Amino acid sequence: AWIGFIAKKGNFRIFALVNGISFEVFEIIGWYIPDFLGVISFNKVSVILHTIAGSIGLILAYWTHKDF
Repeated sequence: AWIGFIAKKGNFRIFALVNGISFEVFEIIGWYIPDFLGVISFNKVSVILHTIAGSIGLILAYWTHKDF
């Protein structure tokens, strides 16, 4: 629901920033505590994908202009 609200308002920069940060949190936990509690989100492949997605989100948040 909040994704639709952000997209409707045109705040794509905030959306990319929030998602980039959330993916980076998973990435940091996954790199420092591999296979954390046996959760599949923290296995090696998922951590690599979280790293890619989080980095792209932060890059897009940095490059996106407010008049987008």
